[in-house]
Amino acid sequence: MAPTRVLVIEDDLAIRRGVCAALRSQGFLPLEAGDGAAGLGWLRRERVDLALLDLVLPGADGLVVLRDLRAHDPEEKAVALELPGGVDGADLSRTVEAVFLARDLINTPTNDMGPAELENAARSIARQQGANVRSIVGDSLLRENFPLIHAVGRASATPPRLIDLTWGSAADPKVSFPNVPTLVLSGDLDSITSPIEGLETARLFPDATYVPVRNLTHITAITDQAIFVPPKGADATGCVAPIVLNFVRSGGDAGDTSCTQRIRPIRTVPAFAVHAADVAPATADAGNAGTEADLRLAAAAAETAGDVLARYFVNSGGSGVGLRGGTFTFEAFDAGFAFTLDQLRWAEDLAVSGTIRWDQSTGDVTAELTLAGAATGTLALAWNDRDTDAMARITGTIDGRAVAAERLAP
Repeated sequence: MAPTRVLVIEDDLAIRRGVCAALRSQGFLPLEAGDGAAGLGWLRRERVDLALLDLVLPGADGLVVLRDLRAHDPEEKAVALELPGGVDGADLSRTVEAVFLARDLINTPTNDMGPAELENAARSIARQQGANVRSIVGDSLLRENFPLIHAVGRASATPPRLIDLTWGSAADPKVSFPNVPTLVLSGDLDSITSPIEGLETARLFPDATYVPVRNLTHITAITDQAIFVPPKGADATGCVAPIVLNFVRSGGDAGDTSCTQRIRPIRTVPAFAVHAADVAPATADAGNAGTEADLRLAAAAAETAGDVLARYFVNSGGSGVGLRGGTFTFEAFDAGFAFTLDQLRWAEDLAVSGTIRWDQSTGDVTAELTLAGAATGTLALAWNDRDTDAMARITGTIDGRAVAAERLAP
C-alpha cells in the first residue's frame, strides 16, 4: 500500500523540516513547499492526500492558496480557520508575523543569534518599514559612552553592539513612555542594572519615582517564586517591599522611603582564617572571665554561624557543607528559617554544632552553639540583622570560663 502523501506548505524552513521529519517517522510521505505558489504547483500536478497549509505565507498567503484550490477543484474538502466578521485580516497577519519574529529572536540559540545576527534582523525590519539603523560596534561603544554594554560583551568572539532603529521625520512626535505612575528601584551595588541606568530609565517616564537603595544588589522586592525566599517575600530588609506595596495601593505614592538609608552594609570577613587563633578576638563585656584565646574562639564561632546565613539560599536541597568540613540543614517556619549545624568547621580546628533561628519578619537572629576541637564549650549568640551597625552579643562558657563579649555581627 502506497504511503499517504502529505504536502506541507510552510515558509519557515525549520518548522517545515520539523513537521516533515515527524510525518516521515510515522510512515507518511511528506512533500515540501516554501510558499503558496510552490504549494499550488504541487497540488496541480501531483496527487496529494492531505495538505498542511500555513495561513501566513509570503506572496500568495494561505487564504489565497485555499481559494485557488477550491476554484480548481470544487469537490476538494478543506478545513480552515476563518476570520470572524469585523476582524482586520491584514492587521492580524502583521500581528502574527511580529509574534513569530519575536519568538524566533528569543528562542534561537545564542550560538546562532549573536549581536551580528540581531543587527541583521533589525536591518531587515528597517528595510520593510522604511526605517534607519545605526549600529555602534566594539570599542566605538566606549567613545559613545556605553561602557556597560562594552564591558558585558567584550569577551565574546563577536563584538558587542548597540542597534539604534529610527523611523519617521525628525519633526514627528517622539515615541514616549506612558504617563502613568512608575516606581524605579535601584540597588547601589547592582551589577545588572546600575544606579545610573536606573536613574536614566526613570527619566524616560513622565511620572516616575526613583528610589536608590543602599547596600543592595539586584532588587526583587516581592516574590514567592524563588527558592527559600523570606516568608514576607524576597525582602529580608523589611524596607523595600512596603515601599512597593504602598506605591501600588496608593496609585503612585511611595510614602516614606527613609528606611533605604538604614539598610545595613553587606558584611564580609577580613580573611578566611585557617585556625581559630587567627580570628580577631571579640570585645570583652562586663562579666567576662575568658582569655583572649577564648574571645578568638567566640569570634570564630560567630563567623561559622554567619557563613551559614550567608550561603543557605544558594542551594536548593535544604542542606549544605562547611568551609572546612561538617554539614548544616535548614527548614522554614512561619517567619523565617531554622538551621541545624553538625560539626561545622569554618576554621579548621573548631567544630561547631547547634541551632540558629533567623526570624526574617523582625530581623532577630539567635543561636545556641556547642564547640569542639580547639576548645569545648557552649555559646549563645543574638543580634538583629536589620540594624545598620548590628553587634552580636555572645555569652556562655569555653573550657569552663565564663565568656561575655560582643563583636560586629557576621
